[in-house]
Amino acid sequence: MAGGEATDERDLTRVRGIGDEYRDLLNAAGVESVIDLRRRNATNLTAALADANANAIRSTRRSIVRRVPSQTQVERWIAHASVL
Repeated sequence: MAGGEATDERDLTRVRGIGDEYRDLLNAAGVESVIDLRRRNATNLTAALADANANAIRSTRRSIVRRVPSQTQVERWIAHASVL
């Protein structure tokens, strides 16, 4: 795989609806790439995102995001990641 393609696979912000803050939240939940996102279960990932945000609040007194995404939003991310 060429270097540009590898970078594209890692860039979660290519997924519709994921900006820098949601990328950081996904990273905190263990999702590092578009390929990782494709492989996730929406229900489990939604819970992991909520846990990651809560852990950030406990450890730093700051949340990663103001609003944790809904399961429907996570399902949309996974669907979009699957076609990238």
